[in-house]
Amino acid sequence: MEKSDSSVDSWPGLLGELNKNFLLLRDVFGYAMPGSVFFAVGLTSGYLSVCRAQCLLWPYQPPAWVAFILGVVACYIVGTILAGTAYLPIGIAKYIVWMLDRHFLRPTAAAPEPPEGSWRDWLLNNPTEVQTKMLEAGLRHPHLLDTVVRRETGVLLAGSTSVALLGGYVVFYCWRPAASCIFALAGWILVLQFLTGLSHVRRVAKATAAASVPDPAPDPDLAKLLADLIKAATAKLK
Repeated sequence: MEKSDSSVDSWPGLLGELNKNFLLLRDVFGYAMPGSVFFAVGLTSGYLSVCRAQCLLWPYQPPAWVAFILGVVACYIVGTILAGTAYLPIGIAKYIVWMLDRHFLRPTAAAPEPPEGSWRDWLLNNPTEVQTKMLEAGLRHPHLLDTVVRRETGVLLAGSTSVALLGGYVVFYCWRPAASCIFALAGWILVLQFLTGLSHVRRVAKATAAASVPDPAPDPDLAKLLADLIKAATAKLK
């Protein structure tokens, strides 16, 4: 069986693609690690305990690798909530500006570009927004935005970890609520993140649809190229 040369036909190739686009690093540093920091704060406070987690899993007798995967999933989910908490203030502010722009501050056809320093300019040129010109620059020069994505990952790590430390201190050392209260608070945070994120996804889809995507280069006709090469060699050698 012929081995494929595609870079994404195997797990190493897939991981290489994820590493190239910083997606894997973003998930690890932006979500999983802050989630583990939050659990570490809970363990040091005595609110959480490994023995209690083992007692919860004892009736099911899961293998060690299943318990490890469950721990990683739990860290990722908690990290997602922490990241949503960190971005929630700016998400609410962007939603308010978007509603004002959509219903009260619509630009005229003669002036489609927002004036610098206006509310609409703050919304469209916010660092957390996906812009059409940035998408087009990334298509023309794939490595041009590596620095931007790397710095964005660092900002996400800083925000999520700060919420993990400060939120863990408040929850596990000061408040110490029941587990039901923690679940309810996390649920409301995710609801707000979902409601304010719909407008962001709509703007991202609009910017993506407006981006000028070049047509892919046609595949070379190898048979025609080989025939031309043989014809040129025959003419050269007479």
